[in-house]
Amino acid sequence: MPFVGLVVLVLFALLHYILVMLVVLLIKGCQHYWRPFLLPKFSLPDFDSRVFYFVVEVSMVIVDCPVPLPVKQLPILQKVDFIAVHCSASQPIAGYGAAEIDRIHKQRGFKCIGYHYVIRTTGVVEKGRPERTVGAHVEGFNSRSIGVCLVGGVDSTGKSTANFTQAQYGALAALIDDLKHRYPNAVVQGHRDFPDVAKDCPCFDVKKWLVKK
Repeated sequence: MPFVGLVVLVLFALLHYILVMLVVLLIKGCQHYWRPFLLPKFSLPDFDSRVFYFVVEVSMVIVDCPVPLPVKQLPILQKVDFIAVHCSASQPIAGYGAAEIDRIHKQRGFKCIGYHYVIRTTGVVEKGRPERTVGAHVEGFNSRSIGVCLVGGVDSTGKSTANFTQAQYGALAALIDDLKHRYPNAVVQGHRDFPDVAKDCPCFDVKKWLVKK
């Protein structure tokens, strides 16, 4: 009987290991679409920290850019010193996203959408310009920054306001966490925090928000 108990224990441990590995493989396969948060006050073992995450609040969903882009015409981004947070300077409309911004930017003479990422009111993150290419979002800093745009920032009277949804803030936190993992030395700040910028964009203090998030 003790032998049978030992066999059962070994089989149980083996089944547990297989289940854990399946979960790990599932998470690794979804890394480009889901960015969970770490459980607070828990330290993880010295493994690949990008794998061992637990979902506790909001996951980040990233989708491809909805419009074709002239990628071959865009210069390559050589370094990332800044992650710039913007707003679209529009009302928080559910149907507004990367495609609409791309059209507006083309009307302004851009080759395509200037941001690398757009966060819709639903919290879905749309890709804009490829991350490896130079954006068009902060004059004088485009060659060394990544641009993230939150849809919203203007109320019905045209006044600037931080009218972003909790889903947007959650996605922004997850996206910045992901970018900082790959660009640890990059400074995260709002558009208005760059030199000689007179705009209120993105209508909130990004650095203070980062401390509280």
